[in-house]
Amino acid sequence: MNLSDHAYRRHLWHEKYKDDFYRIFRRPLSKFWSNLTGFDVITFDAYIQPADGESCGAKVERDYGEAGLILCQQLLAPLEISEEPE
Repeated sequence: MNLSDHAYRRHLWHEKYKDDFYRIFRRPLSKFWSNLTGFDVITFDAYIQPADGESCGAKVERDYGEAGLILCQQLLAPLEISEEPE
């Protein structure tokens, strides 16, 4: 798989989850997404601002519920070479 294939698959992944992300977090997924690297958890962490000692996941679950946590886990899951979103 070359770089353009990888970027295209990341683009498809973004398209699959962008509406759910906006519904839950009220921000466009594109603010935290790169077609080369995927979900930018560092930028997302700065946006949600967990308390000192609190994990990003705990903050998401507390403020956005289980659906928000599951979505973040899906966005962080490695994109397999053969995998394309349905």
